[in-house]
Amino acid sequence: MDGLRSLIFEMDSTLGAISSRVETIYDIERRFGQLRDSIDTAQYRGEQRIFNQDDHVEVRILSELLYYSVKDLREESDKAYKLHESMFNNVIKGTGAY
Repeated sequence: MDGLRSLIFEMDSTLGAISSRVETIYDIERRFGQLRDSIDTAQYRGEQRIFNQDDHVEVRILSELLYYSVKDLREESDKAYKLHESMFNNVIKGTGAY
């Protein structure tokens, strides 16, 4: 049982680190979305000087990719945390809650 308890504490630490990285990636996704909005606005106003059309398309594609990847990653990370919480409550606290 001590081995299982040790693994659960290690999982707790690992999930905390993963959660921190997920939030960092989420911040990057948000900033990338803001960049996309700025470029879209500049193009709409005819002020697009820095980026050419290919760069604009690439920013839009990467922005969409990041958005959906982060969305999926956050959902899966939340599921993993809930599973861990259930295991923690069951094994460490002995509540038997699932």
